Amino acid sequence: MEDKVDSIKCITAWKESWRLRVKIVRLWFYTDPLAEDNEKLLHMILMDQNLDKIQATVKEPYISIFVDDLYVGGAFCMTSFSVVPNIGIMKMTHHRFKLLFQKGTTVIPEPSLQIRDSGFSFCSMFEILEKKSDYHYLIGMLL
Repeated sequence: MEDKVDSIKCITAWKESWRLRVKIVRLWFYTDPLAEDNEKLLHMILMDQNLDKIQATVKEPYISIFVDDLYVGGAFCMTSFSVVPNIGIMKMTHHRFKLLFQKGTTVIPEPSLQIRDSGFSFCSMFEILEKKSDYHYLIGMLL
């Protein structure tokens, strides 16, 4: 019998144990210039089979544990992470929460998981300039 898998849309901070099967649709490093120690962060956008997305972050002490195993397009089963409110100026998804990897977070490859969607959500330049799109979230431009 297959273990229960949680949906991204159900993630809340009021439960401690989650099990996600996700695809990494974006992955990048970021160094916060405002932080005292210029802490390096590894950010990801994760998407499940329902095409729901959530942001995940790995802080500097744990990056070396995960960096060699994570890649864009990779599918994984993830457990043992923290769930925190998605606040601040670096919101990449509309999800109310985001995930923080911990030392004990498990990331197991799931080659059988097939999510073919790219994860992109497009809007016109007019919508961006007229603020008809949800401009409180990170918007990138494709040229």
